[in-house]
Amino acid sequence: MVLEKLRKRIIKMYGTQRKFAEKIGKENPLQVSYLIRGKRLFEEETVEEWAALLDIKKEEYKEYFPLVNINMDRRKMRKKLKEARQRAGMTQQQMADRLNVGLRHYQKIESGDIRGSFEIWDALEDILMTHKQKLREI
Repeated sequence: MVLEKLRKRIIKMYGTQRKFAEKIGKENPLQVSYLIRGKRLFEEETVEEWAALLDIKKEEYKEYFPLVNINMDRRKMRKKLKEARQRAGMTQQQMADRLNVGLRHYQKIESGDIRGSFEIWDALEDILMTHKQKLREI
């Protein structure tokens, strides 16, 4: 999904994505392109930095960064999952073993790169001894 409105704003203000990449200190303009094309997730700090440079007001964020709220919420949720695992005194490897998945698969769930199946979330509820509603808030 191309964030077309964002791309047009960058071109209008900086001429090219390369010039914008230089302005924000990115040596590789592909880093900007990946964000615009939705291939990388925006960090909250990145949104604020880009918005300032592109003169985008906070109330306009959804127009220019439509996936950001979802992505930031998912990151917060995954941070809570990590905290719950750590409170249970488990490593990522131990959690992966309990879930019968590979370490890398579990790491992707915890980092928010993939969602994970309902079966995995049900198992997480059992392992972490957390009520379903509470864990789903994570």
